[in-house]
Amino acid sequence: MDTRPGAGGLPVLVFLHGGAFVAGEASAPAYDGTALAAGGAVVVAANYRLGAEGFLPLDGGVTNIGLRDQLAALEWVRGNAAAFGGDPDLVTVAGESAGAMSIGLLLASPHSAGLFRRAVVQSGGAQMCRSGPERAAPLAAALAAELGVAPTARALRAVPVDEVMAAQARVDLPGRRGDLREPDGGDPGFGLAGFLPVLGDDLLPADPLDALRAGAAADVDVLAGSNAEEMNLYLVPTGVLDALTEDRARDALDAVAPHVALPDGGTPGERYARAMTELVFAGPTRRLLDAHTGRRFGYLFAHRSDACGGRLGAAHATELPYVFGTLDSASGPAGLAGQHPSAELSERMRATWLRFAATGDPGWPVWDPAAPVRRRFDGPGDTDEPAG
Repeated sequence: MDTRPGAGGLPVLVFLHGGAFVAGEASAPAYDGTALAAGGAVVVAANYRLGAEGFLPLDGGVTNIGLRDQLAALEWVRGNAAAFGGDPDLVTVAGESAGAMSIGLLLASPHSAGLFRRAVVQSGGAQMCRSGPERAAPLAAALAAELGVAPTARALRAVPVDEVMAAQARVDLPGRRGDLREPDGGDPGFGLAGFLPVLGDDLLPADPLDALRAGAAADVDVLAGSNAEEMNLYLVPTGVLDALTEDRARDALDAVAPHVALPDGGTPGERYARAMTELVFAGPTRRLLDAHTGRRFGYLFAHRSDACGGRLGAAHATELPYVFGTLDSASGPAGLAGQHPSAELSERMRATWLRFAATGDPGWPVWDPAAPVRRRFDGPGDTDEPAG
């Protein structure tokens, strides 16, 4: 693959970190862009406001501030890429988890037009949002009550940031956020995230999937995928996977998705993990790919980490050190990549992401909703498989 700069310069890769919309930072060792940049790209990692500052709609305030920060970063990159040897017309925005879910929403936003040519959505989708600002009112009320102020933007601005952050940490827990369910009884945060983007403003005026089906971002190439065992990250290290009984697993699922049944096969914890992996990550990824009217490609990361006694598997975020080439910082007894990561798989994934950023073609067939095929990253070789 030749990614040397042409008349316009190198492809530019802008990364948005994850962290459930409340945590994370662009400077984390896992996001070190040195290896990707060495492969022929200008790599940028952006921060954005989180939690109450970034994703809590308040009376008298601005909605979706975190997403607006991301758009501001992309505008800055477009205006300054050439100074760093990058091509401003060859920008790829990539993200994982909350960063990927943000990108899924930005694809549907009229404000993102012209800011990026390609998008990489790692463990995301376009559905992690509330249907309107009013749906976050219980969380705003809970946070304001914890601080002893009114649930308005003006009142919270008068509180020192460290006090707001401390109160946010106490409130942003299952059972303390208030009732955040939508009219259908489901929680778009699935109990994992309280602070979320909201629909109904100038940034997200329409349902994101509807906007994509109508042609939003049709000129953007999209690469989107998920990991085979996403929920293991939350359930294996904590011991919850083994502790869940049948009743507890059903109750936990009913609390966030009352119309979904536990799948068959395995322990209650394993079945709950598969159900939540589908609800939070795999399903939204497929629906994003199905809805997008531009070129789109799907993948599955299935390489199993041997961390946690070999039980972590292809959990959430385990693909990150493979994409960035940061296995050294993510391996070892406490690392997500485990004791025996595959450097060769990392090389293949980096080359794929760089090829996509440079050409828009990762190297396998375009996603066809009628007969979808995805690339499976696993072990010594990659394969293409049906994704239905």
